[in-house]
Amino acid sequence: METDLTKAGPFAKLSRMIKGTNWVPNTTRGANNYSHFSHAIYLYEQNANPVLLQWLNANTKPFRDAYALTGMVQWLWRTRSRRGEAVDVYMPSKKMRMIVERWLSAD
Repeated sequence: METDLTKAGPFAKLSRMIKGTNWVPNTTRGANNYSHFSHAIYLYEQNANPVLLQWLNANTKPFRDAYALTGMVQWLWRTRSRRGEAVDVYMPSKKMRMIVERWLSAD
């Protein structure tokens, strides 16, 4: 069976499958352009540089989890959650889901 290697896949940049979708890099900071978004998918698993962690003497699970959480919270805060409105969030990373769930249930 031959395949057409010139045909764009479903997630190609100009694919119609995800038409109207906005891609926001996890490094975007201080942007208000997305404050109306009601749905968000977090595809990133945040990890600090292990060499830097060793140098800072901070290579502990609590520190690594806090580092991952700060990036995710900044990303999520760009949505309409900043206005106190509900946002549907999908996180395929079990690690990130567990970190956020622990944070949300903390006293």
